[in-house]
Amino acid sequence: MLILRATSFLLLLATSSGGLACVCDGPSLEKVLRAGGFVFVGRAVKGPASHEPYPKVYTFEVIRVFNGFLTSRVRVQTFGGAMCGATFEVSRLYAVVPHPLPASDRSRLRGPAASWSARLCSGTTTVSSLASVQAIGGPGQKPR
Repeated sequence: MLILRATSFLLLLATSSGGLACVCDGPSLEKVLRAGGFVFVGRAVKGPASHEPYPKVYTFEVIRVFNGFLTSRVRVQTFGGAMCGATFEVSRLYAVVPHPLPASDRSRLRGPAASWSARLCSGTTTVSSLASVQAIGGPGQKPR
């Protein structure tokens, strides 16, 4: 009986891990841009140490801004994984749909605070080039 319970428990663990994945029905990047949503294209230039717990903070070099204004470097917080936060790789190019981070969330971060957060369900995605985003959202503008 004990073996049956242990086997059932392991089977439950093996089949339930998919239930922890992020499931969302958010807008595509194209939909966000066509609706005039705030987006920036940038390269992740610094990420957290791999052992750091969530939330994780990434620094981006902003290349182009659509429907808003940003400085040339911004810090973006994400929760990753099952919490539908975006995950980033340093040196990759992204189109980020940022959301203002409430001051109460900024105060809990270690190190310099982020001002923005990013989620998978908001349209944030990797992009092959700036031109691929400009084809949808127009030329955009340089960061300030």
